[in-house]
Amino acid sequence: MKSCQFCFLFGFLLYLSVSAVQRKKRFILDEVTGRLDVLREEFARRDWQEVERRDSVIFDFKWTWSAQRLQGVSLHSRQLLNHFVNYDELGRKDRLLVNLYRLHASGAVNASRFFPRAYLIRNSSADDRERRLFIQDFLRVQATLQRNRLEELGHCTIGLPEAEGCDAHMANTVGLDPEPDLFDRRFPQPFELLPSQATAPFGNVWIAKPAAHARGVGIELFSSLEPLLQYVSSSSLAALESGFVVQRYVERPLLVDGKKFDVRQFVLISSLDPLTVFVYDDCYLRFASENFTLANVSNTFAHLTNFQVQKNAPNYGESAEMPEAQWSRKRFAEHLDSATKDSNVWQRIIQPQIDEIVVAAARSWPSTPTERRRYSFELLGFDILIDESLNCYLLEVNTNPGLHMLTDVVRPHHRAAQQDLLRVVLDNRDVWELDQYQSMTGSQMREYFG
Repeated sequence: MKSCQFCFLFGFLLYLSVSAVQRKKRFILDEVTGRLDVLREEFARRDWQEVERRDSVIFDFKWTWSAQRLQGVSLHSRQLLNHFVNYDELGRKDRLLVNLYRLHASGAVNASRFFPRAYLIRNSSADDRERRLFIQDFLRVQATLQRNRLEELGHCTIGLPEAEGCDAHMANTVGLDPEPDLFDRRFPQPFELLPSQATAPFGNVWIAKPAAHARGVGIELFSSLEPLLQYVSSSSLAALESGFVVQRYVERPLLVDGKKFDVRQFVLISSLDPLTVFVYDDCYLRFASENFTLANVSNTFAHLTNFQVQKNAPNYGESAEMPEAQWSRKRFAEHLDSATKDSNVWQRIIQPQIDEIVVAAARSWPSTPTERRRYSFELLGFDILIDESLNCYLLEVNTNPGLHMLTDVVRPHHRAAQQDLLRVVLDNRDVWELDQYQSMTGSQMREYFG
């Protein structure tokens, strides 16, 4: 048996050492959740050979759902793989939170500009501090809104707690043991109230998201503290061990025809050392099917824009304004200019914010030398929300963003994105690895990278 294993290994190494002139290069598409016909077409155009056995270790390029599917396999240094070892450092909601807050605490970025305050709540007693911090935050916002409403009505607010000192005054409602400087220690750098939150018409809405789930599974909105705490403590979801990310909800999103939307932006990280990021030069919008209102925060068809949620809405895709509940970036850019009576709003205001968010998130990605594998890369789907003041916020980052050709909007988008991805990681890798792109014009960079 040992000799057979040695022969196999020897043959594997010999295969990789043979010049590409003498053999066709081989690729594997591990299609777990969808078809990858565009990639298959592109490899055929390059005269590559497909390996039918998905568990084969003889390949030059492999596209798979998870790096863990190669656990225990020692890859050759030049075998291309579409995941880094720690691929979920941004894709898991809990790890994104921890990584961004660590970068925020270092003073490297001001995450409060684009990432609403959030807490990781688990059921273990060791993680009780995050729960207490969240309760303090919730009560502070509640006290602020209470004072604001009374003042608007002309009522006296003498004797009501200020936001900064409301913890002890309101602690008995949830059994909080006040610790005045706890909140400040959680955020050593100032973490501000977002403008859309501080002046919210209904106020204090929070969104609870299972830390390790995706596609909208288990996400709920709450405007009352006790039901939220009960949900994250007693939910039947298998996510309880990893916990919930509880985050301030952006209560004044920009709407189109009364509908909430988010922006799906593809991002390619082609190297972690040095950090090399490509933001795809296109994106698209995903709309909710029902009109936005905070009067009913339990209506997921009005608040969650995930396709996996919206496809179940009774009126999904019926809007004449947004057939298939999607828009291209081009159409939205035209809408922005018309609605604001301005020009180039997307290019001047929105795109720079998205670029800033992408760079900050990429910089927060922790990695060790063994995790910075040179011939790995990562395609990510950033979900961005725009509020009524045209501020952009990061909702989440998706590993393995969907590439299904389901609508008239995503078909050209996904095809071009996959074609350009291969131009970067295969055809013109030497250009960006040697920093030759730095002297290129914009048109030259599009020629090489799409």
